[in-house]
Amino acid sequence: MTDWNCKLLPGFPDQISNREAAVQAMQILYERSGINKFAFFPKYDPLADSPTVFQFRANAALADLQSRLSFSAKLFVRPTVYLRPEMPENNVLRRFCIPKTTYLAVSLPIMVQEDTENTLAKLVRHSPYRVLLTDAQILPIFYPDDMLERIVNLPGIALQASFQSLLLPNFTVFLRKILQKGVPIVFGSGVNSPERAERIPLNDIFKALQENFSKQEEEKLLYGGLPRA
Repeated sequence: MTDWNCKLLPGFPDQISNREAAVQAMQILYERSGINKFAFFPKYDPLADSPTVFQFRANAALADLQSRLSFSAKLFVRPTVYLRPEMPENNVLRRFCIPKTTYLAVSLPIMVQEDTENTLAKLVRHSPYRVLLTDAQILPIFYPDDMLERIVNLPGIALQASFQSLLLPNFTVFLRKILQKGVPIVFGSGVNSPERAERIPLNDIFKALQENFSKQEEEKLLYGGLPRA
């Protein structure tokens, strides 16, 4: 499996700060679940952060982690871009697409803003890439059902959620609906410490999958990934 969006990339404000703890947490995830592919999505403000500085720091942190792991792992980092009414030109954002896909990781405001829906619609309809909405498990909490329905119906939308969200009955209902729409969904641990890696209730998560989804849906949720470019 791939951990889509762990919080274990040292050197970024929303990630872990200790590299030894990061390596320990990744080792725990690997030993408990077999995860050996890790995607890091640090937050990135396109109106304030430098893409060149971001990429330099990301590459240095990745190389450091890779050299310290005791197992063979595939790692990549891309920014989670804050959705803003004014976004950079496409040639700036294109370099941030997730490897081998045309998806750009995007973070919606936690609280709905007046222009959120229109800004997202403009982004997906007038750009050369598709959008992966990160931390999607929080969207049904803060976004009205009708707005969320319109968002997931936009062309080129995919969702990233936490493994733990599979234990939430309301989110499970939401997942079934969007699976029927053919919306791609990927899952991540969201862990930012070895302690949190230890506490992920994997047995309960796998049991919930078996109880709430068909075998085909279960395979798609755990191993489907994002469509390739």
